[in-house]
Amino acid sequence: MEDQNQPITDDDKYVYGNVKRLKRQGLSISDADFVAEGRIWQQLFADYLPQFTAFDPQLDSTYADQWLQELNRFSELPSDETMRDLMVQAQLDSVAAQQAAMTLADDVAYYVKKAYPKDERKADEFGFKLMRKQVAKPNIKFALYGFTLHRVYERYATALLAAGLPAGWEADYLTAIENSAGAHITHEWQKRERIRATTERVEVYNTLNSLWERVQEASRVIFREQEELRKLWQKK
Repeated sequence: MEDQNQPITDDDKYVYGNVKRLKRQGLSISDADFVAEGRIWQQLFADYLPQFTAFDPQLDSTYADQWLQELNRFSELPSDETMRDLMVQAQLDSVAAQQAAMTLADDVAYYVKKAYPKDERKADEFGFKLMRKQVAKPNIKFALYGFTLHRVYERYATALLAAGLPAGWEADYLTAIENSAGAHITHEWQKRERIRATTERVEVYNTLNSLWERVQEASRVIFREQEELRKLWQKK
């Protein structure tokens, strides 16, 4: 379970940036236990519905149905662990795509040096060092430098092909750098998806907590002379 009340870690700062973190209200228990307890409380509420409705007309079958619907909805939401796993996998895919593109960039670097052995600045013109600095982690600059490298390549293609660069290199490189850009977008999107999923999960959690708290408060009055019944809606 993701506990929004825990301190923000460096990893969370990387994922969330300055996004406002929502707070869970009420119980500090796991999602699984919260749902399990909630189903028990909701069923007990339905069993004693006449007493609750007589005390508060709004605590009726519609209220019971809403409670059950929210419980089912919460159970179907992906956990934060699931969303984090998807985000991490997208990050790994992005790095792998960058490395694949970098391998092809290194290939052409060989032919740049072969075609222009006396021009030490030619490698800087292609930007190989800039790309290598970005390859270890997802970074949109890698794709930026990668696409720019291709534009530089177009200027010197004739000389590079004459030096022996395979004719199919350009198509392979463009595919690789496009895949890298797409993988980076997917990684960024997955981070946004985690924010969305967290927002939805916390909002539903807080709704369920409010539904339970209202019934709990009512039960204290309705069953004030019946301690055992009053305890049925209390946190274990």
